[in-house]
Amino acid sequence: MRKKLSLQKMLPRVIDEIQKLKVSSLRVVDASGYSLLADVFIIGTVDSLVQLEAVRNRVVEEMEKHGWYVKNPLEPWEGGWLLLDFGDMIIHMMLAELRSFYGLDSLIDGREITQQFV
Repeated sequence: MRKKLSLQKMLPRVIDEIQKLKVSSLRVVDASGYSLLADVFIIGTVDSLVQLEAVRNRVVEEMEKHGWYVKNPLEPWEGGWLLLDFGDMIIHMMLAELRSFYGLDSLIDGREITQQFV
């Protein structure tokens, strides 16, 4: 088992990998202090299920390389919403119509992380 890279060091790496895959409307949210689930949430929009699968594969590979392991490896994503739970970091990638329908963005207004991590 690899030594786990800190959240502060891992966050820019995973954001970079997500951006390389052309995910749009990317938001990084500081959830520390108000969520028991995770310290950081990353939310993004993908254009297709193929792109969603690419994001899943690349993010899991990059995270595992640095000692972060997905806690929900069997989570289905074929419906257009990918949720990757890495403990301190939870990643949501979804098709635009699902993101609009579920309105996650309304829950996080004003809590986005600035340049401290990104």
